[in-house]
Amino acid sequence: MKFNDQQQAVIDAPVDVPAVVCSAGAGSGKTTVMVQRVKYLLSQGIKPADIIVVTLTKEAANEMWRRIINEMPQLKGTKLEKQVCTIHALNFRMVIRHTRKKYKVLDDYKERFTLKEQLETVITAVGFGAWHSKIEPDVLKMWIDRSKLEGFSTNQSRAFFEQHVDARTAEALFEARMRFDGWCKSNGYITFADMMLEADHLLRNEGIRKSESGKFVIVDEAQDTTRIAMSILARLAERGQIWMVGDINQTLFVFANAHPDHNIGSGFEARYPAGLRYPMMINYRSSRAIIEVANRLVANSYRLCPVCQKPSSEMDEYCDDCLQNHRETEAYHANDILGVN
Repeated sequence: MKFNDQQQAVIDAPVDVPAVVCSAGAGSGKTTVMVQRVKYLLSQGIKPADIIVVTLTKEAANEMWRRIINEMPQLKGTKLEKQVCTIHALNFRMVIRHTRKKYKVLDDYKERFTLKEQLETVITAVGFGAWHSKIEPDVLKMWIDRSKLEGFSTNQSRAFFEQHVDARTAEALFEARMRFDGWCKSNGYITFADMMLEADHLLRNEGIRKSESGKFVIVDEAQDTTRIAMSILARLAERGQIWMVGDINQTLFVFANAHPDHNIGSGFEARYPAGLRYPMMINYRSSRAIIEVANRLVANSYRLCPVCQKPSSEMDEYCDDCLQNHRETEAYHANDILGVN
């Protein structure tokens, strides 16, 4: 299969830099490129056990693995098979591995039902009569999950709630989380948000961090990854590499704590000064008319530099580096027309 220059460049990105980000527009062939990146890593001597591929959904992970073994059937049965997965599956296995506890995963329905019970006990015990009309189980779950996804432990969460709501509501949210987390611990349950929080805390231990790091981490849909998930993946990629693909204009999960600008926007260069950025913007799926309409729709969210596709919400037409090059090029052509060169 022949790849265009942009695709080939990101497939063959050097493995000796800490981070790579690919700004991949819709229909640009990112899934195929991710499979080829795995193949390239293997050609560079990276072991299958040291490669992790993280997708947004279980279905996407299954499809990714199907494509990988279709291209490289020798990988079937290797450790990589379980490392093509969602961030939650990756974290859950890490938590089980290091805590040696037999957790049961608390699904959303059971979590909401339990939170409803905890909500009622908080109201009875603490006496927040008016509070009940404002906070429903879904809202309570959102606040508790958000505190966990921002890295706050149970005991630290009061400070988080106080940053966002009035003191009385913060106290009620804190009490509800205390009771809910206690119930989960007593009954051997772990929520999806707990998986993130526990993995993040485990990787703060130097010994665990050393044993788990050194991986070459490939991240799909990086724009929709939470800050705590990106922190976990970055630690796993220490002494290895984090290679991300995404499109800031396709962000869907800001409401669920996604941090697109931090992950693949201007925050990327701030975290990885030696990192590399690649554009992959040739669309093989949509007509020119559809592409133009889509570009107009997202024009006021994040602007993309037309040269390097570096996203930023504050730039004009070009990023700073390309603007300087653009001005120099314009000056050169102007001088050439005037016969100065």
